[in-house]
Amino acid sequence: MQDRSILIQAISARICHDFAGPIGAVDNCVDLLAHQEKWVQDQAKDIIMDEAKSLISNVRLFRFIFGVHQGEQEIFLEQIQAHYNDLIKSSVAKIDLDLKKAGNVFNVEIVKAIFCIIKVELERLYKKSDKLNITLEKELITIQINSDSLSKKNSISDLLKNPDNEITPHNCREHYVLMLIAEGNYNLEIKSDDNTRKYIISQK
Repeated sequence: MQDRSILIQAISARICHDFAGPIGAVDNCVDLLAHQEKWVQDQAKDIIMDEAKSLISNVRLFRFIFGVHQGEQEIFLEQIQAHYNDLIKSSVAKIDLDLKKAGNVFNVEIVKAIFCIIKVELERLYKKSDKLNITLEKELITIQINSDSLSKKNSISDLLKNPDNEITPHNCREHYVLMLIAEGNYNLEIKSDDNTRKYIISQK
């Protein structure tokens, strides 16, 4: 119970941190709307529009990933597709979702873990040539990242090796992912080489 309380506090701090930058950018640009130069006003409007769209998408994603789904143990493919669409809006990298072998419904906690992993990885993918492929099957889920600038350091893999590491705002999402996977009775394996990282989530 103590760990869950610390985890909730750390995740709350992390969400505030993630929203501080975009909200600050919007706040700064609002002041520029009164600028004498029209080109400055136009640029400020464009930034506000882009940041607002990104914020709306991320609010929906965060509400799904970290929110309470009381009484709802399953999520339908149409809902997964909607969250995937929000991911696309907030990503530079190319994201593909393969649902050809998926069933009609999935365990909602596992899907939350999947989207949390993706959000963590997308923070390190900043090129249009970067690719992230997600394949959903009933008992096997894979997430593969391809990037020529893939970081060797992987926070989720580090936590798998050292699960007793202290919970902080920096690693709280990783702790949350491992908690969801364990409680959902799934296994997580991570394979990496120079340009590829692959998450394999399978039912026990």
